[in-house]
Amino acid sequence: MRDDDGGLVLADLLDSSFGTGPDGLPTPSERLGEGRRALRHRRRALVAGTTAAVVATVGLATALSGTVGRGSDAGGPLPLATSGTSATPSADPSGSATLTTTELQASLERLSRQAQRAHRDEQELVSNQFPASYAADGRLVVKDGWRVTQRVEEPMGFRPPEASLGVVVTNGSDTRWMLLTLENMVDGQGNPTGAQAPTAAADDPGKGYSRFDDWLASMVVLNGPRDGSYSLREALIAVSDLDDVQPLHGARLDVRPMPVVDGYTSPGDRMVQARRDGRTSFVLIRGHGPDAEIITVDADLLPEPTFAAFVDHVRDQVASGEGLR
Repeated sequence: MRDDDGGLVLADLLDSSFGTGPDGLPTPSERLGEGRRALRHRRRALVAGTTAAVVATVGLATALSGTVGRGSDAGGPLPLATSGTSATPSADPSGSATLTTTELQASLERLSRQAQRAHRDEQELVSNQFPASYAADGRLVVKDGWRVTQRVEEPMGFRPPEASLGVVVTNGSDTRWMLLTLENMVDGQGNPTGAQAPTAAADDPGKGYSRFDDWLASMVVLNGPRDGSYSLREALIAVSDLDDVQPLHGARLDVRPMPVVDGYTSPGDRMVQARRDGRTSFVLIRGHGPDAEIITVDADLLPEPTFAAFVDHVRDQVASGEGLR
């Protein structure tokens, strides 16, 4: 390029002073291509070196939802760690800390130990004799290896926060019928203490009843039913304050004196044959008036549905040490 007077400009003079230079040097376009290839190579190496650590951190962070900063709460992506071994947590631009893989693993182990301790504490509430129980917070706890096959909600007619539950539980070889309660506690003067405690009654099937429903109704009567309770719908008889035996829900009764069974019944106790809805049961009444104890036995458990067979059954149960309960 020349100036207005026709002379060469400074840039052209400088270019011409260097000559053509050494042979074999790469052109500018070739150097630019090599630089771009090197940059891509470095980026691939960086991605390959950090992928494993990022995946491990994301997986553990997902398992510990709520412990890895506030990113997920705000609707944004979770912060990612680029190293699984750094002892110092990194920070995202919002200031939320990101746990390292080591810290996340420690948190998982701590949560696992806490869950195991809680499970051990719950299992102390149950046993093979009483394989189910209420926990203090009202949850149902079942012994390891046992399962619930039948349940009756609120047979006692309680109102929250008190609760009751009838359950049939089995471990495959043994079965237990149970009435569970969670009741308000009172002191020696009958004043509420503000605390609650679980209780349980349990029996083997077929001891006094052939049906779980009938056994459960008898347990509710024994524990003192509330209005609207299961027992008031299923009970066959009631004993009034005047010591009268009264039928319930259409039952037909035949009342007779109960023979004395040494160590179990007393003179003046009574036995009742009750029929309702095509089924026959026998009832032993021990005591009198509001203090009377009512014990029912299914006629299906007897060789024949007679008073004599019922008395023999009572004697056999007492001799075995089990009684009718």
